[in-house]
Amino acid sequence: MILFLALAAAMAVIVRRRRLAAWLGSASLVALVVAGCGLLPQWMAIELQGNPPTTVGTWGQKNVIVLLGAGSSPKPFGGVEATMQAMPRIVRAVSLWQDCRRQQRTCLLEISGGDAAGAGRPEADIYRDIVVGLGVPDESLLLERQSLNTFANAQLSVAVLEQARPDTIVLVTSAMHLPRATLYFDHFGIPVVPVRADYTSADFSVIPTSGNLLLTDVLLHEYVGVLRYRLYEAMGWNSKPVKYDVHSMAH
Repeated sequence: MILFLALAAAMAVIVRRRRLAAWLGSASLVALVVAGCGLLPQWMAIELQGNPPTTVGTWGQKNVIVLLGAGSSPKPFGGVEATMQAMPRIVRAVSLWQDCRRQQRTCLLEISGGDAAGAGRPEADIYRDIVVGLGVPDESLLLERQSLNTFANAQLSVAVLEQARPDTIVLVTSAMHLPRATLYFDHFGIPVVPVRADYTSADFSVIPTSGNLLLTDVLLHEYVGVLRYRLYEAMGWNSKPVKYDVHSMAH
């Protein structure tokens, strides 16, 4: 958007529309400062993320913790690894599983994620290696290897959760991702307890930074995702879901 405004200002100068060029150039500069110095992304982050919990207050008798992926990437010397953004989610999910087990409850961990990056392995398998290394046994894992986006995470989790028959479902992802993810899971009738893995804040700076611009872009992605869902829902464009059967949950 900033680049478009700057290019439009340059074109206005070329065609000698100086007043228009001044307005467009000023708008580009203001957008750069407000976003790059941290004011806009900090406001957006607070409004979007709220203050979701990092723990579960009350566990059920049988629980499934749903871990949403945050990508994977091939390494230059071979192999595929989880991204840096995925690690807080993985650690939080394992921590919750350990807390659930300490309370002597039945606890399963669903890892949801296919090969969205085209890296050669599904995220579920990549994260599974890390989770097992942190002490979660394979018999406590449920792997959903087909989903390529958050909407599909929710859609393809329906069958997994109906087979597991939990009475409590905990959804683990980043705080900025929770509103959109919770919205999609609700679309498929899946009642979740949202838990944040990490919380994002801007770094205030006198000079615009690339980090704040990147954060603004990521936050806009989440806002647009929520708005797009609501627009599609109003227009009847969202696929009619096969709702999660809450009566299949164990009691």
